[in-house]
Amino acid sequence: MPISDPYHPSHFVGYTQDELLLSLLLQFEVLSRRVLELELTPCPPPCPC
Repeated sequence: MPISDPYHPSHFVGYTQDELLLSLLLQFEVLSRRVLELELTPCPPPCPC
């Protein structure tokens, strides 16, 4: 695995497993909220063209 690979272990040096998990959970929560916002946004009316 090349060092440029984002999944290479060297990219995670200095972070505990708990910190990585918390980071993933926070990202998931933010994305979930965004999806909910988009789902609740009314669609524009169809173009009369």
